[in-house]
Formats: sequence, structure tokens, C-alpha cells
Amino acid sequence: NTSLVSRYKADMEKKKQRRDDLLNFVLERIDGNDTVLDIGAGSGRWTIPIASTAGSVTAVEPSADMRKILCDNIDEVGMDNIDAVPFTWEDASVERHDIVVSAHAMYSSPDFESFVRKVERCARKACYLALRLPTM
Repeated sequence: NTSLVSRYKADMEKKKQRRDDLLNFVLERIDGNDTVLDIGAGSGRWTIPIASTAGSVTAVEPSADMRKILCDNIDEVGMDNIDAVPFTWEDASVERHDIVVSAHAMYSSPDFESFVRKVERCARKACYLALRLPTM
């Protein structure tokens, strides 16, 4: 879907210009030797900056369209320490990593508690989950 990809890339360019305090918070806590697992990596909004700080990143992204954008973005910046995994978090079989991040990827999970428990099991040092709560 070429128009979807074009629209998404344009939107991501706008987002790159915005300050992301949460991402910056996470980046400050990553060591150059850390392995990081990014759940629901999408286009790489967090994956790519994290990979420039961490030793390696495993990006779990179930959507073929989003994974294509992610891989294109990785190629564009010339990074070779990111591995894109084509599974949902529930179906992914990944090794433990030092740090696990997930930015807004848990909304489609059928079981939030299981999602978080699996995150905890896969993190040796820390996990960072970014989520939005609806206003009441």
C-alpha cells in the first residue's frame, strides 16, 4: 500500500522534529553494551535512536507494512545492529535482553497482564512501557 507508506513516512518526519522526553529518559539509561528488545517497533521511532546507543536491538513488529518501513528506515541510516522479528509479542520467541521497551504497542494485546509478565521475564535489567491513558 504505497499511499499508506508515504503518509506514514511524512507523519514520522514531523514526529522526528518533536522533542520526546520519554525516549530521552530511556536513552539516558542504556549502556553501550546493552541488548534491547523493542516490542511493537513500528517504523523505528524508538528503535533507531536506541540502536545508536545500545549494543544491539531486536525489533518485534508483526505488521509486514510497518516492518517494511522499519527496514527501509534502518537501511537509510545504515545501521547493522538491529534485527527485525516478524511476530506479535504473544507469538514471539525471543531471548532475554538487558532492557525491554514498548511504546504504545500493548493496546491490541488481548491480555495486558500476560503482555507485561512476558516483558518482565524477558528483561534482565529494566523494562520501559509507554502507554496512554484515556482522559475521563
